[in-house]
Amino acid sequence: MAVNWSGGLIRWMPHRDRQGKAFPLNHLHPFRLNYALLAAKGHPGREVVLYVGFGLHCFSVQRRGADDDMISDNRECRAFDGVRYTLSKRLPEIIRHVIEGRQSCERTAADNYVAVRLDSGERYGVFFNLKRWKRHGSNSVLLLVQSAYPLDPRKPHPGKGRYSFNLLLGEILRGRARQDDEPDPRRFADVLEAPQERKPRPAMLGEAP
Repeated sequence: MAVNWSGGLIRWMPHRDRQGKAFPLNHLHPFRLNYALLAAKGHPGREVVLYVGFGLHCFSVQRRGADDDMISDNRECRAFDGVRYTLSKRLPEIIRHVIEGRQSCERTAADNYVAVRLDSGERYGVFFNLKRWKRHGSNSVLLLVQSAYPLDPRKPHPGKGRYSFNLLLGEILRGRARQDDEPDPRRFADVLEAPQERKPRPAMLGEAP
């Protein structure tokens, strides 16, 4: 269960399973911060307002059966997942490390970005996109964490290259990256998950079928 915040971002309410056990989600509440974009190649630096939000896929998976514990936002209904939920508690720190330049990013084939955190040999992939949020001003950018989950060691690494957050943000604000008028929290969210977990549906523009 969720409520909208700041004209589109979701402020998650606590989730309760069928036995009434509560799973707080306040660690995934949206937040806002200021960022000093550095000057580069003739472009002056500027002060940017970053809006950070977290999507449903950060703590849920595709429905697997009738006994699933379901949770939804205003777009879709999925199965609450304990593993993703536990790992999601690390997301605010990881994203802050990305923003501060302490965690590098990679580009994915789905036209978004991934930050991979290593922990005891296991890879935790954090997938996000960046979009100008013009409704809040010309220097406002939305960073939406679309999905985050343990990466399958049997599958190829999801990203390529090594990029700083300052570089990626500069591309967004200087028009070098493709823009959408209104970001979609589900866009490209789980394109790297196992195909059998996904329900058939028409592919979105640029999304793997």
